[in-house]
Amino acid sequence: MATPQAAATVDADVQALKSRGNELLAQGKPAEAAEQYRRASELRPLDAALHVNTGYALLETSDLQGAGQSLLRARALDANSLDAHFLLGQVLARQDLPDEAMQSFRQALAVKPDFEFAWLEIARIHERLGDSEAAFEDYTRVLGLNPSFTEAADGKIRMLLQMQRWQEALGASSQQLELEANYWFAILKARALHGLKNYDEALTLLDAVLEQHPGELQALHCKAGVLSDSRKFVEALDIYRQILVQRPDFVEALSNAGTVCDNLGRLDEAMQFHAQAATLQPHDAVVLRNMGTTMLAQGRYQELIALADRGLVHHPDNADLHWHKAWASLLLGELRQGWAEHEWRWQISTKGPNAQKPAFPQPQWRGQPVAGKSILLHWEQGLGDTLQMLRYVPLLVEKGARVTLLIQAPIRPLCEDLSEICTLVTDQDASGDFDYHCTLLSLPFAFDTSLESIPSRHPYLHSDPALRSAWEEKLAPRAGLRVGLVWSGSTDHLNDRNRSMSLQMLVDGLPGQLQLVSLQKEVRPDDLAVLTKSGIFHAGDALETFADTAALVDCMDVVISVDTSVAHLAGALGKPLWVLLAYRPDWRWMLEREDSPWYPSARLFRQQQDCRWEGVIERVAGQLAPGHWPQAQQTLNESVRYPASA
Repeated sequence: MATPQAAATVDADVQALKSRGNELLAQGKPAEAAEQYRRASELRPLDAALHVNTGYALLETSDLQGAGQSLLRARALDANSLDAHFLLGQVLARQDLPDEAMQSFRQALAVKPDFEFAWLEIARIHERLGDSEAAFEDYTRVLGLNPSFTEAADGKIRMLLQMQRWQEALGASSQQLELEANYWFAILKARALHGLKNYDEALTLLDAVLEQHPGELQALHCKAGVLSDSRKFVEALDIYRQILVQRPDFVEALSNAGTVCDNLGRLDEAMQFHAQAATLQPHDAVVLRNMGTTMLAQGRYQELIALADRGLVHHPDNADLHWHKAWASLLLGELRQGWAEHEWRWQISTKGPNAQKPAFPQPQWRGQPVAGKSILLHWEQGLGDTLQMLRYVPLLVEKGARVTLLIQAPIRPLCEDLSEICTLVTDQDASGDFDYHCTLLSLPFAFDTSLESIPSRHPYLHSDPALRSAWEEKLAPRAGLRVGLVWSGSTDHLNDRNRSMSLQMLVDGLPGQLQLVSLQKEVRPDDLAVLTKSGIFHAGDALETFADTAALVDCMDVVISVDTSVAHLAGALGKPLWVLLAYRPDWRWMLEREDSPWYPSARLFRQQQDCRWEGVIERVAGQLAPGHWPQAQQTLNESVRYPASA
């Protein structure tokens, strides 16, 4: 047993070592401090606080193994040591052991439930795990305990931005700016404004930040993103280059610069940026997605599938990678693989209009036996998608299903023939009285459709004879081939800038002595003057529904259309159809072939160079030139023609 004098000596030595350790720590010398604490703990091995001090100092030196051992010892000596639990949680978090770290932080909270630092660390773990909702709740809890906790306010706003709750993020960042004039919260506010598409206000705020803090990378990065979404791609690329001069390893800036180059059509340069980003972060899902988008634009479809497969090893539930694989597979004609991957379309990051998955309690029909069962089929995206997939409705009825078909109102009058075999509705059935549901674009997947099994019953839609007769009267006597024209589609379409052309370009390239008819209901302002001057027959607002359009289409000798809903309508009616396709076509037209397994009456005229319609129009004009009319008429007559009425 130690004498009182010896014990007093030990106490003095321990206190001296501890004091020296504290001094060294304050001087920014954690390694030397750790040595003092370690020596003190050797003199008093059962003192949990000394092991905590040692663990803290070692943590500051990034000696995670040594820190963990000291803190485990401290926790074993004192199960109620708040610091031991908390610091051990930090060690485990830095060792990328989130579950174990979370447990330690919760043990700290068992000791002190209102310990805001533990809640902050839990929020960070949830954020790292991608659980934005949980992280948001945790950051909010921290602010409830300490409203002036800046790091928690930052985290809360960032989670709101990540969840695209733009208006809430705008309110929270504005409120924080009132509490403290911190330029970081001005950047977060600009990001919220960006999300709300208030581009001018966001740029004004970012310019103010950059005036006070020139070269601030996050402000520059945010500004480049706003400019890109404003379609000011050249300006955006210039800023990304400024960022990369300062920080060449800024992966997000590299990847975004590649996307901007993609939008500018500078695909080789885009791939260089993506390759640099992938070198730095080869498994990052966003980097792989952006690189895949450029590969898709370059037509490197097999490589795109391989890239997606590599990414899915690390991110098996990443919808963008599945979607790229779907698109490439369908273009290559590998339909079964494509349909399975196509089912991920609801979760992709870049969605077009109406891309919201319907929420029904009933299961989705995926091909299971349906005889005697009721099923709701519902439209999903554009009118063209609906028209293309209506071919499956009779097949489902033949399987014994009772079908309710929910379609867009403009198409309803065209589908009256289908009312003989199913129930047509244009508003969601409030009763929800059905056994299964399925979107129209999921029917090829449910039917396990291959190239050989695409439903070939044509025509599967018919126009109204009375409406046809009315159009014939309005069109007046024929003057040569009667050609229906569609040169542009909806501006909401994600690929509209590639698939549409100007009316001036089209009419300038066509031969004379044709009876040209506009099949478009809506005409863009730039095309309106050309349309008026050209003398082309234009129905305009008289095309109230697709029944009107179908009847007008059936009065044509041939329909010449870019990739729009009218092209699908003409194909469904079995009319001779010439489709003008962009260099990067939609998946349903596949590659290289001049025919379509979806529409036997269609001929495909493809761009040979990106964004160059001249060659396409020249080939079409060659088929329609006066000297070739007999040959053209024979070609049309030899196309798959069907009666226009049932």
